[in-house]
Amino acid sequence: MNSKRINVLAKKIIKKYGPVIDLRQNPEVLVDIMRELTYLDTPGTPCGGVPSPPPAPGPSGVASFVSNEDVLRAVLKLARDVSVIRTSLKSGSTKARSTSRK
Repeated sequence: MNSKRINVLAKKIIKKYGPVIDLRQNPEVLVDIMRELTYLDTPGTPCGGVPSPPPAPGPSGVASFVSNEDVLRAVLKLARDVSVIRTSLKSGSTKARSTSRK
């Protein structure tokens, strides 16, 4: 952590709990400060000491995350495959018409 960030955090803690914290009288203050610091480090994650949930297993059975790039790549591949099928159907139907007319 840089010193500027430490100063900002210290000011927040002093504003909320005062300049002197008596942990014998209020030990829960330390837990509150640690939770707040953990939340500020990584917003959206649980408090310190709680592991993140494991990722769901993918199609191969191995846990993995699917990104937007992965989805877009799959959609583009599918679009190319459909285009190839459409082209082969058009050329196949043209051949079928030309042979049926003879």
